[in-house]
Amino acid sequence: MKITLSRRRAVLSVVTAAAVVVPAGALTTAWAGTETAPTVSPAPDMATALHRDLGLTPEAASVRLEAETVAAKAESDLAAKLGSSFGGAWFSEAGNELVVATTDPSERAAIEAAGARPQVVGRSLAALEAARARLDRASAPAGVTRWHADPQTNTVVIVAEPGAEKAAAAYAAAAGLPAAAVTVEKRAGQMNAVAAVDGGDAYITPRGGDCSVGFGVVGGYVTAGHCGKAGQAARAADGSAQGTFRGSSYPGNDYAWVELNANWQPSVWVNRYPSRTVVGGARVSSINSSVCRSGMASGWRCGKITDKNVTIHYQTDNVNVSGLTLTNACAEPGDSGGPFLSGWQAQGVAVAASGNCSSGGETAFQPLQEILDKYNLTLLTANPATVHLNCESGLNQYLCTATPAGDAPVTLQWKVNNVVRADWNGRRSVTGSCTTSTRISVTARNAYASTTQTWASCRSGPWL
Repeated sequence: MKITLSRRRAVLSVVTAAAVVVPAGALTTAWAGTETAPTVSPAPDMATALHRDLGLTPEAASVRLEAETVAAKAESDLAAKLGSSFGGAWFSEAGNELVVATTDPSERAAIEAAGARPQVVGRSLAALEAARARLDRASAPAGVTRWHADPQTNTVVIVAEPGAEKAAAAYAAAAGLPAAAVTVEKRAGQMNAVAAVDGGDAYITPRGGDCSVGFGVVGGYVTAGHCGKAGQAARAADGSAQGTFRGSSYPGNDYAWVELNANWQPSVWVNRYPSRTVVGGARVSSINSSVCRSGMASGWRCGKITDKNVTIHYQTDNVNVSGLTLTNACAEPGDSGGPFLSGWQAQGVAVAASGNCSSGGETAFQPLQEILDKYNLTLLTANPATVHLNCESGLNQYLCTATPAGDAPVTLQWKVNNVVRADWNGRRSVTGSCTTSTRISVTARNAYASTTQTWASCRSGPWL
């Protein structure tokens, strides 16, 4: 798979073993002075997990992560632009385009101009969320496990266990939801708190069970709310004193933060079992984007974001938790509180799951930004190595310039036709002769990650 970007716009082209797909509404973005898109190179453990859980080759994973980055920004921009007509958005199941729903047909052009595919719907996302909120205020019957506003069906989806479908429909009607605005899905398995889990490391809860560290913040870390109450102590896996829960919200929400004592320091890292990955930011990913999670019980597991703003009924505690994001990544008891990442972007902390990692399952996370806002916390991040490659060519010659992005120091390694040019290491600009088969690539590395860009547009004509 690959993304190619001209100086004017980005064209997303997905190459599979069977075919080449170039969507008509390919995502577009500006990469000023850049001939080719930056290729995010997932670290080996991340690439292995994405292959195991999503069937992605390393090349396909690199392209998908880059496409998801473009899609996430486009979704945010269009949500603000469309305002009350915005009907939600999702990354296509094939992973090659962003679909944006609107209640206003006149907004088609604006959506297409942003490189997304428009879909006209009858209900705005705000209207769906208002309907979902009515369910939150009602009493859920036995067998109803969760509900959420679903932009893909343009309805409120209620998930019920087999045999509880009629009760679910009656529940919606009693809350004042029109039948046309409701989809009842039959699915076995209850979702409950997974309270038996540097991010992903184990800690001991006040109740004596295990939970997982979420993301490092200034002074401590975030985790799941059901793991402890404000004022209670958290202990390290070896039983030593680690910190104190300074804030916790459960039920309704499911998040908390732990202030560490002087013997412990929060970090920018997430445990990938056995290696680590860095947290680069907190940009929210779109529906159907890939996501990976870490936890002390099941390690590093990946899946896709399937639904957002889901309300889940925790059967064991008989409580509702709202505003969750659902994924098809698996989890095991003990993974609660652990981090969810999309690429290097922090998404949230694991709070509830059904199934397991042997037969498959689903896991929900509490979105991170709400936790940071609630307690005025600052996420610890680092700058993964990134670089922009600009090449000019003419008369079978080329001049390529690499410009590292961000503040973190990087090392540069150049290759010509996949052969390392050690004599060019560290150079910002390189030049030489080329043919139509010549490929020039540069890789930027730092202590956290690497990024590679490739150019293959040698010209025999005038310089461009």
